[in-house]
Amino acid sequence: MSAADLTGVDAAAAKGRSSAVLRVAAVVDAMSREPRRPERLSELASRLGISHATMHSLLTTLSDVGWLVRHPVDKSYRLGPRLVAIGRAAETAYPAVALADAEAQRLADQFNTACTVSAERTGEICVVAVQQPSRHDVPTTVADAVPFCAPFGAPFIAWRSDVDIAAWLDRAPVPVPEPERAAIRAALADLRDHGVGAERLTDYARLQELIAAAGNEVAASTRARLATALPELAQRRTLLWSELVDTVAPAPLGMVFGAIGDSDGRVILNIGVHVRIAEPPAGYGAAVAEAIGEAADRVMGGIGGHLDRER
Repeated sequence: MSAADLTGVDAAAAKGRSSAVLRVAAVVDAMSREPRRPERLSELASRLGISHATMHSLLTTLSDVGWLVRHPVDKSYRLGPRLVAIGRAAETAYPAVALADAEAQRLADQFNTACTVSAERTGEICVVAVQQPSRHDVPTTVADAVPFCAPFGAPFIAWRSDVDIAAWLDRAPVPVPEPERAAIRAALADLRDHGVGAERLTDYARLQELIAAAGNEVAASTRARLATALPELAQRRTLLWSELVDTVAPAPLGMVFGAIGDSDGRVILNIGVHVRIAEPPAGYGAAVAEAIGEAADRVMGGIGGHLDRER
C-alpha cells in the first residue's frame, strides 16, 4: 500500500473502508520501507497527506501499544518490538514468503545483483522482500510497488481468464493497440508454458522515480512527469521465450522472473532477478531462467504448490 493510495482516505471510507485503519496501515507501511531510518511526525504527515494533529494521535497510540518506539531526545519514531512478534506470526501463517526470501538471497549471490519477491495487492504489485548480493557494496535500487496494469504484473495476470487479461490491458497508462495486445498475449502464453519469463531492459532510473511517486491517485505534477514516459510504458516489456533464451541475438534484459503457485495453482508470488544487462552474453538469459525456475520449484515444493500450464 503506497502513500499515494492512502491520501484520499475519506474517499476510501465512503466505499465502506475505515479511514482510521487506512491511516494506521499507511504509517506502518511507510516506516517499514526504510526500517532503519527514524521518522519525524511532520515528515510523515506531509508525505502521507495526513494532518499534523491526526498524525500525532496515530503515532502516540501506536507507541502506546508497542508498534512504534519514540526516541526520548529527538522525538523521532521507529518500528516497535511488538511488530517483531506479529511479523514472525505472519511468516508462520504464510511460509511461502520465507522460503522465497531464502531463494532470493541465493539468486542474488549467484548473479551478483538484487533479487526481489513480489505479491499482488489491490491495484498494485508490491515487493515483499529484497535481497542484495553479499559481496556487492552498492545496493541495486528497486521500486517497492508498481500499478497492476499492463505492462506490469505479467506473472500475476498470465494465468487469469481472457476477460481478466483484457481488463489488465485496458488499465494501461495509454491505449494498447491490437497488434501490441496480440504480442503481449503471446508473451503471456509463453510465460504459462515455462513458468519463467523476462522483461526488457528500460530506463530504470527514470521509471522507478516515476513509479514510486505514482498510485491510484496521482498528483498533477506527477502526471506531467509520467506523461514523458508513457510511450515507453506502453511498449511490450515481457519477452517471448525465444527472446530470453536466444543465443544468437539476446535481447537487453531488465529482469528475469519466475511465478510461484499455491496448492490451487494460483500465482501468489513472483521471484525476480534484476539483471539489467543491455548486452547479455549468449546463454545468459537461459542460465538465469533455469536458476529461477529451480528456485520457484523449491518454494512450491515446500508449500505443496504448483502452476497449471493451462488456464
